[in-house]
Amino acid sequence: MKALVFTTKGPIPSVLQVLSDHPKPSPGPNQSLVRIIASGINPADAKNVQGSFPQTTLPRVPGRDFAGVVEGGEEDGMEVWGTGGENGYTRDGSHAEYIIVDTAALASKPKNLSFSQAASCGVPFLTASAMVSKADVKPGKHVLVLGSSGSVGSSAVQICKFIGATPLESSRRSQAGAVDISADEIASQTANLSNGAGVSVVIDTVSDPALFKKALVTLNRGGKYIIITAPKSGDLAFNALDLYRADRTVTGVNSNSISFAESSAFLRKMTPGFENGTLTPPKVIHEVECEQDAVVRAYQGVLEGAKGKYVIVFGEKGKL
Repeated sequence: MKALVFTTKGPIPSVLQVLSDHPKPSPGPNQSLVRIIASGINPADAKNVQGSFPQTTLPRVPGRDFAGVVEGGEEDGMEVWGTGGENGYTRDGSHAEYIIVDTAALASKPKNLSFSQAASCGVPFLTASAMVSKADVKPGKHVLVLGSSGSVGSSAVQICKFIGATPLESSRRSQAGAVDISADEIASQTANLSNGAGVSVVIDTVSDPALFKKALVTLNRGGKYIIITAPKSGDLAFNALDLYRADRTVTGVNSNSISFAESSAFLRKMTPGFENGTLTPPKVIHEVECEQDAVVRAYQGVLEGAKGKYVIVFGEKGKL
């Protein structure tokens, strides 16, 4: 089968290879073989090849997100999507024509999404959903989303709306209906935009030290602050007195620690939202064939912050 493989970690053009004769995997007991039609590329996939994740064992097929069709077994023909777990790290991932997954963790693909659209949603929506879940966001509450125009942040905005909460989006300049995070303080803005109700949760997808301090004090008593990344220094400072007196908490979410089965549970919960149009895939999707030059360019584009989502397609059926 065709597969992306790296046998050592380092610069993507040097270590990432497209193999046309990589062994096709065979499912064991309680496992299913999925023929991948489309698989998304995330920044973590590229960083994994470069060596950012010490837990990764080699040789390895990278990739976490996919959409495809089950081949064989009781679920033969089932159209599925998946993300998360050890895929791409300690077991072969989704940047190949086939992948093995636990049958109990299969999740049906939203009927209205193409395979490429479904494959583009995994990690961003999984991470956002895990953040919202960790914060125990409730209907009617206001949630400040930092980095709301990014892949995870925009997913968090959609998920908040899906469950009945009100997201407050953020911007680096003055923009109607959004919190201008370039201001010296932002608490007055969140109070105004929430009609005095205040913010119960902050979803922080950027972890800028200065913004962290401004956003933390916007929280109501008992509010929760959720982070998924860190600044280059690794440090975020806060006033511990203010934190405990207001019963606030700061919590991290690591999507890499979410098992494939847990990830599938998140996807199943979101499926109705995709099928009724409340949740939507990325508007810009770049489809690439599984060819050496094309996938290397796509990986590098992801690292460079290119707009839109890169998706590897296997066969015509994956195309939009």
